[in-house]
Amino acid sequence: EITTVKENLEAALAYLGITVIPRIPMIHDYKNKKENLLAIADYVRSLDVEEVHLLPFHQYGSSKYGYLGWEYTMKDTPTLTDEELLEIRDLFESEGLIANISGLE
Repeated sequence: EITTVKENLEAALAYLGITVIPRIPMIHDYKNKKENLLAIADYVRSLDVEEVHLLPFHQYGSSKYGYLGWEYTMKDTPTLTDEELLEIRDLFESEGLIANISGLE
């Protein structure tokens, strides 16, 4: 739930002397919508966060669900292209944040 994520991030940021870098999953059709990305950038900037890590969604762990007997509901979720991820990184950087793409950099 989004409230829990925000509460956990704010609690981590409350500790003095540590650097917190939010890691944001990039999931097709949700996180790659400009309005969502701008809202995320605005929120983390409001917390004086300077850097984020963008984590591209992938299917690498999907086989683990079968081993555990769990249903994998994201099998049809497409991955973002490198070009899309670079555009997202550029958007975050245009909003004054350092943005690293895990897996590309």
